[in-house]
Amino acid sequence: MAIRKSADVGEEVFGEITEYLISMSQYYCYECAISNGLIFPVDADSLNLTGTTYQLDKYVKHTTPSTQKGLVTIFDRPDYEKYRSYIVTGTISGMLEIDDVSRKNFVWYGGYQTGFEIINGNYIAPVSGIKIVCSEDDQQIHAFPVEGVSGLIYNCMICGKPLPQW
Repeated sequence: MAIRKSADVGEEVFGEITEYLISMSQYYCYECAISNGLIFPVDADSLNLTGTTYQLDKYVKHTTPSTQKGLVTIFDRPDYEKYRSYIVTGTISGMLEIDDVSRKNFVWYGGYQTGFEIINGNYIAPVSGIKIVCSEDDQQIHAFPVEGVSGLIYNCMICGKPLPQW
């Protein structure tokens, strides 16, 4: 289990109220996820990541600058092939996250900038990870850039391998 920000306990940080809750997500290294049948290799040639209105909306949201309110992350390059390559890379080498409602997501940290955060239309910071969500639904699978948390390490639920979150 990992500690995440939530709405229970207030603590003043950078002028904002932050709270904490225990994440019920489970994390698995790629090797254990494959060998234990939790995931199956993706046929990259068959992926059409803008094939539905939902996927196209997510692609546009995360590849074009945004003026929407709140936090949104944007990929560093807006072209489809780069977006697709991030998803392929993440699904064949990222860690598996099974979240608290049993969705299977992949998280991959590239060690280089993959995009950036925008809050209320303003550039905030670069990010170096990718999260692929709805991975078992070829009509909804999509990705967005994420930032890791330096020093936060989950362990694979099967082998115990450390899975750094940055």
